[in-house]
Amino acid sequence: IVSPFFKIQVPLALSAPLGLAFCGVALSGVVGYACLVVLGRTDFLAKSTVVGAVIGIPAVIVAAMLHSLPAVAGAVAATELTVAAVQIVVMLRTLRQRRMRAETAAE
Repeated sequence: IVSPFFKIQVPLALSAPLGLAFCGVALSGVVGYACLVVLGRTDFLAKSTVVGAVIGIPAVIVAAMLHSLPAVAGAVAATELTVAAVQIVVMLRTLRQRRMRAETAAE
């Protein structure tokens, strides 16, 4: 952002992982709240949050101890993308199981 009063520069090493973290948050928000809740899988919504905390807290602490802001951003990105991946896998498995049950019942 350039203005007559200030200039802010965010390095790519920081903005790229933060962009990935945002993608992870957006994905997990949509899949978690819009899909898993509707499918009745709130148990996995909670479990994916715990997985994120178990992975994310130590990763962020280690990155912070290394005094690396890009590493902290990368740890946050990895955590958020992991949570989203867990939720997507659960959603796809749940949808597949329901489809298989419906096909079996139709036969």
